[in-house]
Amino acid sequence: MSDTTYVGFHTGTWGPGRRTDADAVATICVADNGYEWDLPSRRAPRGHTGNTLHPEVLDRTVFEWFFNTVMFKRHVIGVDAPFGWPTGFRSFIDGTLPDPMPTTDDIIRNPILYREGERFIHDLLDVLPESVLDYGDRSTKAQTVIRILKERVGAHVAFTGRSESGRWCDLHTIIVETSPQFAEYDPAFKKRRRELFADINRTLKAQGKPSLKNVEKAALSSALIAMGLDQAICNPGDGDTYYVVPSGMLPIGDRASGEGSDLFFAWKCNPSLFKGEGFASFPISRKMQEKVARKRAH
Repeated sequence: MSDTTYVGFHTGTWGPGRRTDADAVATICVADNGYEWDLPSRRAPRGHTGNTLHPEVLDRTVFEWFFNTVMFKRHVIGVDAPFGWPTGFRSFIDGTLPDPMPTTDDIIRNPILYREGERFIHDLLDVLPESVLDYGDRSTKAQTVIRILKERVGAHVAFTGRSESGRWCDLHTIIVETSPQFAEYDPAFKKRRRELFADINRTLKAQGKPSLKNVEKAALSSALIAMGLDQAICNPGDGDTYYVVPSGMLPIGDRASGEGSDLFFAWKCNPSLFKGEGFASFPISRKMQEKVARKRAH
């Protein structure tokens, strides 16, 4: 949608000690000649270049860049950190035993370490996602930022329950959990991202500026996922890319949430899980979707 800014947050740790731990923010807008992009985190206040998403500086970064303006635009924000915790983990820290009890030979079924969404990804792609022990630091920071945005600008946090009213395409600020890592399995996404990175690096070189950092690439990847998902929901059409969304979790009235949609692989799930767990959306190829359909048929 041309009136929408797609934002990518790469959420680092609370106290970044390495470059890979740093925050990064990137934006993409659809233009007549392709994409308009920006790397706002390069303009962070002195001393906060790697910590632009820290609550201490949000007013001078995120709110200054996107929300403190008379001309309020629509934003869809992709965040590459989990929005919640495994249901079994929350019960465990409250003092209960794991249920089911973890086994030694099927770690993905461990209810303390993995969300239902991670088990879905494992079954879909046959890879082992990060566990709560891997993403805990980044996730607590991301969830803090998300709660602040929800409180101050009324952001809709996707796939944690239906919105109370309205349609997806009419919501002004939407926050989506993304997974650039698993988007790698979609050839069309990889091609689009590679072309975008090459274009940006050419421009940066011509301006005498440093090329893209890995954390900036991660932020741009999240913005691309947010853009693809938003366009697929608001302007569904033919294509070879599917976006994984939990069945029944889109706002009421969105036609793209139907079972017949060409651009959605709606995962049948227990919606009550997502109020605490969250779910990472990412594109998959038609070939991958067909593979999953065959596995489920057997």
